[in-house]
Amino acid sequence: MALKREMKINIGPNGKVTIEVTGVPGGECIDFTKFIEEELGEVVDREHTADFYQQAEGEEHIVVGATDDD
Repeated sequence: MALKREMKINIGPNGKVTIEVTGVPGGECIDFTKFIEEELGEVVDREHTADFYQQAEGEEHIVVGATDDD
């Protein structure tokens, strides 16, 4: 059975965009979000969970755009 691949996109009041990916193993999550990262602009931060490094079901949290904290 295939895993459910999910991308959650949040846009904060200051314009900061965060993307959270679940159900995409290892480095595949980077490929999974590439199309939207290219449209939104420069990635200013990228965080990986331990699952990313274990090549297991992973989750990625990135910030695109604004560098100020919420």
